[in-house]
Parts: sequence; structure tokens; C-alpha cells
Amino acid sequence: MIICIQRQFRRHASTIGTLTLGEFGCFTLEPPAHFRKGLTCCIPAGQYVLALDNEPSLKNVEYHDCFGDRHLGLLTLQDVIGYEKVILRIGNFPEDTQGNILVGLATEGDAVYESEEAYRLIYDKIAQAILACDDVLLDVRDP
Repeated sequence: MIICIQRQFRRHASTIGTLTLGEFGCFTLEPPAHFRKGLTCCIPAGQYVLALDNEPSLKNVEYHDCFGDRHLGLLTLQDVIGYEKVILRIGNFPEDTQGNILVGLATEGDAVYESEEAYRLIYDKIAQAILACDDVLLDVRDP
């Protein structure tokens, strides 16, 4: 399975894109393309393996509380140079990214909205493909 993030808009405070799983899945919000005080940069364009990270963490507990037994682990990009851990996650604004990729069903300015709904929409498809031992790649493309 190949999932694509096509970056659409590079703004001063954010990078907005679309995530597709064969068809439109949701919008994405990443940090800006260049370092800005208080924010990291978006990850380099390229292909990354997605995995489920179920190591004990506050974020895993938070997502399990929100999604129950559906939550099998955080959707984590593997081997992103210069980053310790990058996940697909819920959030709305550039300051929420913390170097990660946020998802939403709507976008306006530097924000994505309906993030929890977007996460629910894409999570099961991606998690089930990972569990089926399929290679799940995230292809991040610049405009």
C-alpha cells in the first residue's frame, strides 16, 4: 500500500497538503518548510515506511482512551533523518505539530479541522494493512 501526501501550500507558519489512500483521504498540516522560532521544519520529501508504535507513552494512552481497542499503536514514520519520531496525529494548528503530521477533513489558513474524524477515517485502513504485513509506504511529495 502506498499512501501519498502531496504538499499543496507552503506558508510562513505551515505546510498544507492532501493525503490519499488511492482516493482523497484528508488534508495534512505540517510545520513550515524552513525553520521558524518555536517550530521545527517539515520532514524531507521522500518515501517512509509506516509502522504501528505501541510502546508505552502518554500519546498512546491518550489515543487508546479516545479510540478504545481500535487503537493498535501510533502511526509512525520510520527512519526520518534528523527526527526521533514522526507520527500521523490529531491536532489543528502549527504549534500542535511538534514536528509531526496532523490530519483534518477541512483546512483554512494555517489550520486543519475535524482532525479526530479524519484520523478515524484513515486509521483502520492503514493499521490493518500494517498488521497484514503489507509494506505500507508514505510517499511525501513537494509541490
